[in-house]
Amino acid sequence: MSLYSSGSPGKSVALSDIVQGLGCARELTRPLTSSIPALLTGVVVVTVAKSSPATALRGAFAMGISTMAGFLFDNIYDLSADRAADHPTPLTQGIVSSFHARMLAGILALCAILLSPAGALGKLTLSAT
Repeated sequence: MSLYSSGSPGKSVALSDIVQGLGCARELTRPLTSSIPALLTGVVVVTVAKSSPATALRGAFAMGISTMAGFLFDNIYDLSADRAADHPTPLTQGIVSSFHARMLAGILALCAILLSPAGALGKLTLSAT
């Protein structure tokens, strides 16, 4: 079995497919843009809430992941408008199905809740508008 084989006959995964999938995920979730609220959250938690750097880091990651989920939910919600405007996204082009986009958004939202200091520890509540 090769490194890029799924184990099933006739179902091999090429490196180009993996790279294309990661590119689609990057385009749908916008991780660079999501890092801005994450950074701001970390700074606020350390300076205002006087929390430990570890708690601030968890809060920052949770905020970044929840922002990515929000971008993905927005792409799903705006799918019909994006198709009408011929806006090329992985969803409008059919590269990523709406079902898989919803699954990824749900997984990201769940990870943000579990990673956040409020979700895991229950001691600190972070809210964002």
